[in-house]
Amino acid sequence: MLDVEIKRAEAAFSDGRLDEAFELVVSSSVIEHRRGQKLAGQLAAAFAERGAGHLAQGLIQEALADCGKAEKMGGNLPEIARLRADVCKAIDAKRGAGRQHQARLARAKANMDNGLLSVGEDILKDADGVEAAILRDNAAAERAKVGVVLSRAREALDRGDAEGAMDIVKRGSLSAGAGSEAAELIGRVRSALAERITENLNAGRIDVARGFLGQLASLNSRSVETEQLAAAVKQCQRAADHLRRGRLSDAAELLGRLKVLLPQAKWLSKAAEQAKCGAEAVDGLRGGPLGLVLGDSGSKGSVEPERLAVVSRDYDAGSGALAGEGFADDNGCQVPDKFVLQIDGIGSYLVLCSDVVTVGPVSSSARPDVGLVTAPDGPVATIERSDGDYLVRSARAIGVNDGTVTEKLLANGDRIALTHRCRMKFGLPNAASTTAVLSLSSARLARADIRSVILMDREILIGPGSSCHVRMGDLDETVALFIRGGRLAVRTKERIEVDGGSYNANDGLAMNRPIRIGPMSVVLAEMKE
Repeated sequence: MLDVEIKRAEAAFSDGRLDEAFELVVSSSVIEHRRGQKLAGQLAAAFAERGAGHLAQGLIQEALADCGKAEKMGGNLPEIARLRADVCKAIDAKRGAGRQHQARLARAKANMDNGLLSVGEDILKDADGVEAAILRDNAAAERAKVGVVLSRAREALDRGDAEGAMDIVKRGSLSAGAGSEAAELIGRVRSALAERITENLNAGRIDVARGFLGQLASLNSRSVETEQLAAAVKQCQRAADHLRRGRLSDAAELLGRLKVLLPQAKWLSKAAEQAKCGAEAVDGLRGGPLGLVLGDSGSKGSVEPERLAVVSRDYDAGSGALAGEGFADDNGCQVPDKFVLQIDGIGSYLVLCSDVVTVGPVSSSARPDVGLVTAPDGPVATIERSDGDYLVRSARAIGVNDGTVTEKLLANGDRIALTHRCRMKFGLPNAASTTAVLSLSSARLARADIRSVILMDREILIGPGSSCHVRMGDLDETVALFIRGGRLAVRTKERIEVDGGSYNANDGLAMNRPIRIGPMSVVLAEMKE
């Protein structure tokens, strides 16, 4: 019987049926026979030779199988060891080529997703495979879509509809990287929007100009013209803030500087003159008999608006903190629009006094008021306070609670996400106060010790209750910080000391000096950019 098996294996080998001969040898005791051992050596050499041929043709799996059979027949012979080494090199090379191919596909897709269709197509040049073919088809479809967007946007511009053209560009996700035609069109849209902004600023429609500026910012295109327009709108807002807070001299000075940016705005001269006259009138009143009553209180050229409202039920009726004890009047230094409130044992708070605040990446082209450490290409959101309400808007979609928006009226407890790694919570702790708090969760400022941002309107409440903007359990009663005559004042029953000495109740709170209010140690520090 063994002799028959050996003859069958030898016959299969002679006919070139190597795999059949291999099975006959390994499935019986043929290999234990002298003739079987001789046949096994011949099979090992044959498999090594055939494996080398497969490898030369790029058939790596077939070569690997032949190498394995050769090893079973002949062990680790030199020619078999060489074949094994060559197969391993071929496998490594194929894996490397596969990784390069996948990386090539990923680069092409990333560029196409960013609107750089031509760049993506160049990367895919001569690339084979199903995935490359799909990406080429997608690029062709996107190019056709871009053509439609270009056509419709041109029609809108030709009929003078810059807003309509901008809307078409945004909805079509058109970018300058989509080609020279797209870049040319976006340039036309930018110029048309800049013209609208200039027209509205010259006409005194700052609110409308600000809306157009938001649209212009969504194009992510910088130029000297657009940055000057953004600066003009921001200075208009700052002048309005000065007027709201009674800083007539500051408003007059800022309006005068605005004439350089907006030489065609005729309303600026009148507004600057009115602010100047108002400041002079206030100074005249202070220099008259009323000044004898006022003493040295109040700043030059400033009006003292009624800043402090009744801010909480327990604060007004229960605590008696409005009794006037420890009242700080307004002889201290002018409080800046942006400063840091540092309280020992509690933490640091960034305080912003403007009605309009921008929040975004600290490294973005237009530096935001609240600069966060996040991706530089992240969106910049504007939070605007109007009549006690807060509105958040962004040229690009941002997350609010569980949805995405470009504009939303904020409510207490709303969760805002500029990106999935940059989140914060909006709060209105006191129903009677329009001061809001942004609590940073995954978002953070360059100063790691600041975890909350206070959007100050009339007052900041510090105390033990949940209705306070700053919680401090060591206080028995609520302390109120508020702006009066352009200075930061305080109402409290607690004893107040400055620099360890006595406190003059006619002075506003000083910047960059240690202040003690009862058990609370406070420093009002300048926010250095």
